[in-house]
Amino acid sequence: MPTPQGALGNTASHDVFISYSSQDDEAANEVAQALEATGIRCWIAGRDVPLGTANWAADIERAIRQARAMVLLVSPDFNRSVQTPKEIILGIDQNLRILPILITKFQPWGHLRYFLADIQWFDASGENLTERLSPIAEVLRIFLARGPRTKDPDYLSKTEASGLQPAKALGILPPRVFLKLGLESGRG
Repeated sequence: MPTPQGALGNTASHDVFISYSSQDDEAANEVAQALEATGIRCWIAGRDVPLGTANWAADIERAIRQARAMVLLVSPDFNRSVQTPKEIILGIDQNLRILPILITKFQPWGHLRYFLADIQWFDASGENLTERLSPIAEVLRIFLARGPRTKDPDYLSKTEASGLQPAKALGILPPRVFLKLGLESGRG
């Protein structure tokens, strides 16, 4: 049986790895369902790690390696989690495009503040998370269309020579894109 295709023809089992605290399981399922309704296939540990698996860490590492982008569901519980920093580091190591989504209004601290310091994030806190996800799905489509970030050390100079802004090369959408999509955005 052929593998189903996700957003933009990807034949892997998923397009996006969703990193979240187990305390935010309900929000993670809501985000995954909303994104999957738009054709973006998601992987979330609470649903996709087989019950009783002895090596869940290997399943998570494999899922991150196979993903094309990573969504962070940022909350105080996410900030306190021991596991989420490991997932972020693995995502960075895989050159994934990372999209943090603030699901609870708070100011990140410590390691999370460090990780979000130069990454554009979305404020989706408040009521009715699902309604706020439609424009976020559009941003993920842009990320998926761009492909992985590059490890080429000359990429920024090549990008600048081509007329693109370095922020775009790094997978950070400029504020005008967020405004066009009707999103609030900020930096950690």
